[in-house]
Amino acid sequence: MHLADFTGSASVALQDALLTLKQAKRLGHDQHGVYDPRLQGAHAESYRMLLALRDAVDAGQISVELQPQIDMQTRRVIGVEALARWRKADGKMVPPLSFIPLAEATGYILPLGDLLMRLALQAAKQLADAGYSQIRVAVNVSAPQLLQHDFIERFNSHLQASGVAPEQIEVEITESVAMRNFDSVCEKLRALRAMGVEVAIDDFGTGFSSLSYLRLLPADRLKIDRSFVLEIGEVSDQQMIAEAVIQIAARVGMQVIAEGVETQQQADWILAHGCRQAQGYLFARPMACAELLQWLDGWSRRQG
Repeated sequence: MHLADFTGSASVALQDALLTLKQAKRLGHDQHGVYDPRLQGAHAESYRMLLALRDAVDAGQISVELQPQIDMQTRRVIGVEALARWRKADGKMVPPLSFIPLAEATGYILPLGDLLMRLALQAAKQLADAGYSQIRVAVNVSAPQLLQHDFIERFNSHLQASGVAPEQIEVEITESVAMRNFDSVCEKLRALRAMGVEVAIDDFGTGFSSLSYLRLLPADRLKIDRSFVLEIGEVSDQQMIAEAVIQIAARVGMQVIAEGVETQQQADWILAHGCRQAQGYLFARPMACAELLQWLDGWSRRQG
């Protein structure tokens, strides 16, 4: 790490060096960094965002919206994914990509993830009370959450407090999380499944999982990343990967669901290639639980 042409105090130099070190670490192992004054601005902006996020949690501005998942053969709604939402006091929405990575980088994902889990369980209870207990609710769990030594105990405590049946809940982790500390992750996933909770591997195909590792992974479902679905209908590497994921899921005895389905052409191709489950704007956008209950009633009527 090299601080070029620096003339400030030692304390400022140390702060700048630490910022540069963080930037170098993001580049990977054995990397170096050269101090860039713009890092100070980026650091200040991240700090302001983190403070605003904490205030948003305290003010009840964080919620979840639910996006339906459809069995395209039966046209039944089989699940919903709980997605984090931050609506500011002025009504403006903060995109998840603006605050979830920040929460993960700062460690705030632990209390935030805990809140999102409780909100997802509350939504599951509302669905069950309305007669939709057969619809599973998928909640995303980050690596820091899953790798906490007491994650299973905390999850079970929230589950018991919610009054929701374990079979109504699905835990989603990304492929990269699954491959990180593989033995520990597998132990946690086995414990979840022993409780009756289902497990899905999200963003599958974006990482480097081998088939041998996948066979050992205690999971029920693979999710095809939306980036592969986007190019369905074109002769492309992305479409070939989508087809390969469907075949891999069949080989290891897992279900597969495609996310980001926006056109009928994509839905038809996915179904023709052996993937029955889909999620995306073709069917429904994410919505609050009260709105979802109305949508479910309308969906049932439209399907006859």
